[in-house]
Order: sequence, then C-alpha cells, then structure tokens
Amino acid sequence: VIQMMVQDNVALTSANKASRIHDGTTTDTQTYTPPASKTTESNAQYKARADQASLTRGLQESFDYYDDCNMRTRNKGLFTADQNLGNNNLGISSAAFTRQNANGNRRGYECPEERDYYPYWHPSPWVDVA
Repeated sequence: VIQMMVQDNVALTSANKASRIHDGTTTDTQTYTPPASKTTESNAQYKARADQASLTRGLQESFDYYDDCNMRTRNKGLFTADQNLGNNNLGISSAAFTRQNANGNRRGYECPEERDYYPYWHPSPWVDVA
C-alpha cells in the first residue's frame, strides 16, 4: 500500500513548525513532553509542549497527531501476541504501545499503532494512493 499526506501550500514558520510537514537538517527525533495530567491543560501549557517541535528536525506527522495518539487508549482488539504492553505517564495503555513497540519507543511524531496495523481503525491524515 502506498500512502500520501496532503497539506495546504503555506510557508513553514516558527509559528506553525509543529503542524507543517517538513524535511529536517538533522536526523534527531522531535522532542515530545506528554501532558502532566489527564485534566485539561491550559493553552499556555499546551503551547509550551507544542513549541518543542524543531525546524531543523524532520516532521512527517504533526505534534497534535502524536499527542492524540499518546493520549488515546489503544485498540484492545488488536493482536499483541505475548507482549506485555506498557503504559504512558498517565497510566493509559495508549496507541503508542503495540506488539512491535511494547515499550513505547518514539520515532518522531509517528503513531506506532497506525504504523503497525493496516487498515487503521482511527481517522488518519494519510490517504491510500495504491
């Protein structure tokens, strides 16, 4: 399956760096700090977390998309074999933990559950091409 993601042609700026797809000048992973609690965070707290995205690091999925993935309870109907899947900092066995990524290692802002299971059950910014 070949997939693509489409975005409006808007210039990349420091104001939209957490949502605009872009290549990076380094191969370092984007920084991610999960929310401190399950309660609603302030706009300032959210902005401080999203502002960690770097213009020098590649971004193929947005900060918001990974943040939602990390906070979303994983699909417990998916095959996990004999893996003991971890939990995020809030105690949620989220979509960031799969049988192929049981400890929740992060690669940029990619959602591991979406990467490991096709077709994905949750809305995705990726569109099938072929």
